[in-house]
Amino acid sequence: MQKLKAQLQSTLGDSYTLERELGGGGMSRVFLAEETSLGRKVVVKVLPPDLAAAVNLERFRREIQLSARLQHPHIIPVLAAGVSDGLPYYTMPFIEGESLRARLSRSGELPVHDAVRVLRDILSALSYAHAQGVVHRDIKPDNILFTGQHAVVADFGVAKAISASTNPGSSLTSLGVALGTPAYMAPEQAAADPNADHRADLYAVGAVAYEMLTGQPMFSARSPQAMLAAHVTEKPEPIDRRRASVPPMLAALIMRSLEKHAADRPQSAGEMLALLDAAVTPSGATAPTTALPATPRTAAGARRWLIAGAFVSAVLLAGAYGLSQRRDVRSEPAEASMDEVASLAVLPFENLGRDEDGYFADGMTEEISSRLGTLAGLRVIGRQSVRGYANSTKSAQQIGKELGVAYILTGSVRWDRSTGTSRVRVSPALLKVADGSQIWSEPYEDVVKGVFDIQSTVAERVANALQLKLSSRESQNLAAKPTENVEAYDLYLRGQALANGWVGKDYIKAAQFFEKATELDPRFALAFAALSIAHVESIWFTGDIDIDGKRLAKAKAAVDRANALSPNNPRVHTALANYHYHGKLDFATALEEVGIALRLQPSNAGAHLVKARIERRLGKVDDALATYRRQLEFDPHSSGRVELCETLRMAGQPKESLSCIDAVIEREPANWLGYQNGVSTAIIGFGDLKLAMKYLAAARARVPAEQIAGNLASMNSGVWPAVLDSGILAIAQAAPVPTDISPRMDYYATRAMAGWVLDKPDEVRSASRQFLAEWGKTGGRQLPPNSYLRGWAAMAFAFLGQKAPAVALANEWMAQSPIERDAVDAGFVQAYAAFILMLVGEHDDAIALLEKAVNLRIPITRAQLRVEPMWNSLRTNPRFQRLVNGT
Repeated sequence: MQKLKAQLQSTLGDSYTLERELGGGGMSRVFLAEETSLGRKVVVKVLPPDLAAAVNLERFRREIQLSARLQHPHIIPVLAAGVSDGLPYYTMPFIEGESLRARLSRSGELPVHDAVRVLRDILSALSYAHAQGVVHRDIKPDNILFTGQHAVVADFGVAKAISASTNPGSSLTSLGVALGTPAYMAPEQAAADPNADHRADLYAVGAVAYEMLTGQPMFSARSPQAMLAAHVTEKPEPIDRRRASVPPMLAALIMRSLEKHAADRPQSAGEMLALLDAAVTPSGATAPTTALPATPRTAAGARRWLIAGAFVSAVLLAGAYGLSQRRDVRSEPAEASMDEVASLAVLPFENLGRDEDGYFADGMTEEISSRLGTLAGLRVIGRQSVRGYANSTKSAQQIGKELGVAYILTGSVRWDRSTGTSRVRVSPALLKVADGSQIWSEPYEDVVKGVFDIQSTVAERVANALQLKLSSRESQNLAAKPTENVEAYDLYLRGQALANGWVGKDYIKAAQFFEKATELDPRFALAFAALSIAHVESIWFTGDIDIDGKRLAKAKAAVDRANALSPNNPRVHTALANYHYHGKLDFATALEEVGIALRLQPSNAGAHLVKARIERRLGKVDDALATYRRQLEFDPHSSGRVELCETLRMAGQPKESLSCIDAVIEREPANWLGYQNGVSTAIIGFGDLKLAMKYLAAARARVPAEQIAGNLASMNSGVWPAVLDSGILAIAQAAPVPTDISPRMDYYATRAMAGWVLDKPDEVRSASRQFLAEWGKTGGRQLPPNSYLRGWAAMAFAFLGQKAPAVALANEWMAQSPIERDAVDAGFVQAYAAFILMLVGEHDDAIALLEKAVNLRIPITRAQLRVEPMWNSLRTNPRFQRLVNGT
């Protein structure tokens, strides 16, 4: 070994430093080395002398060159090749993960879903390689390695290269070297049939699958010669006899791939992959779900939208709007169709580095998607819809069908920090949905500073592969660098991970990262835009009580700086729209800004979503419906679907709203949001308490308790009719008191309203006093501009019989939400104020407010007034009766 190592080192010179021998098989000796110029680990494989003597070196070199052309995420590429004193060698990247052989030796049979994932990766690699005319001929567990959660295939075409370059008259078998491995060789290989083709690889895949699912090779405990004979003459024991839990369709596919005659097997890797997908769908077997787990909603984040439906189930519903703005809600694909343009989904790139570097892979995906989204001839699916496919085992055809796209871009990212110079490797692959074929793949590696060049290159190559004609401006957009400061960019990505909820949503902490990024690069426009959004949303969503308006002032300064640096950037104008929308409640100006963003980038799904929300606020419900449908063309599984359902109800179309909601629930049965909207529509649209209780019972059976508690803890009046369900009431009562002041106030207001609905006066008074104690702590600090805390304070005073402060605060609250400014809030606020006036005995004034509220386009309806228990004190009032009856 030392002699071979010294000889090889002499040939390699200073380019590589051999470290140690890793082992090898009959066809190669394997060494670990460092490629000195790039500081990376590689594997050097060299043919042993007895095998090298039997091959034509030039022919072997040509065959290896064919393999070196393969570029695929699940194929370990050949990096270089040469000859060392008559011994051919080639180099490949070093994969730190274990081999399938090691995993089988350690664990035995694999779980079915793990085995399916491995098979899918192998078949994806084979489909691509066979299309390039390269057959592996030695598929076996030793040549399948794991990197992250995926499998990659090594030594593509090496057995074929040896076979094709064998000198006439030599006998490789006499040298003790099989062109393949006996346990996995197709009958035609075992019989040395010169006409053996790519279908031999499919037999080997079946043999590997058999071993993964049973823990043993098909014909184990035999000599190599006996094993070869068995492949030719014996039928393997049916796999489901060895392991009954293997789904029938999967077992049948594996046994079909092991047929003796190649014509009886699947005829291509693509066909076998499609059959595998069919075998592991819910109708054929059991597949692991790819849906993201529902994220519990915090009391802080939910605050202002719960109320939107006020004490009525409207609040139980209104929470939907705000919640939908800050979470991903997957739903059915949009029914509307785009113009005939190329369509693409950029799936989350897999992080092959450290777990804590996941934000970097997410950021890489986001940036490439954003660059491609600027192209006029390409429809790129939005972030919310594709996030659900992270680590998905679904095929390209399945995902493409669900998202309604023709192409999928997938890949992996590895950030190697092990050397003095950190390096990033990105391995993208562009797949055609129609047949799952790969139409482009090319790995890139560079120092971290070169990451922007990688992003722009990948985007450009995708555009070229799709044959898009780019304008000069589009080419400039693809090549643009957001910053020259790598450290600032890293901080920006960390902030985005927090702001977008990739690692847990935290706007305040995200703002700290963005601020540091702008300090390092005062010309980083996107970081300033993101900083503004984080400041505004920390007020709007997390209940941060802005002391003296300082946070909002910081948001304004940041977005102004972003606009000065990059006035034609759609993301900057979206940030400006967000500032005017959530920061100043200036919906008209916000609509102008989002209009600019969409003129700059018509395919911006996020901007369309903001536009629809603003249109709703302005009472332009029909415009909002059209915009939501347009947004869903770009982001079909986004929160826009749930908001569309809600807007249909606001437009006086409750039947259509329920159909929309039922489709959302069918797609995501473990998400509270769909059921919450079902309850709201049942009450607001139909006054149907029985239907509402059915939605609640279904939610209790399917939604995690912590998610229910996270919603109800801040729902205030919307606890009706939820508290009438004993199971949900128990969950709500077990919820802990929040630690932050604003959500804690919501919590006590919720308990007060629940006590009122359940006729528990002691609970009402106790919770009201606790609320007002917290209210006193706010002092002179400025409340968020759309805060409902004034309304809750008015309610608490009313519950305690303190009429003067209750009426004063209710009037002040209504003045904050005039119908001219905010069509969404105005009706709910007026109805809630009516409830407060009713509590203090001002029944005529209360009914007068309700009469105004029911006539608004976004309504408090007569149907809900008929069933809501909050109005029981008015039931005998003739004027209320006329209102309810519409007379």
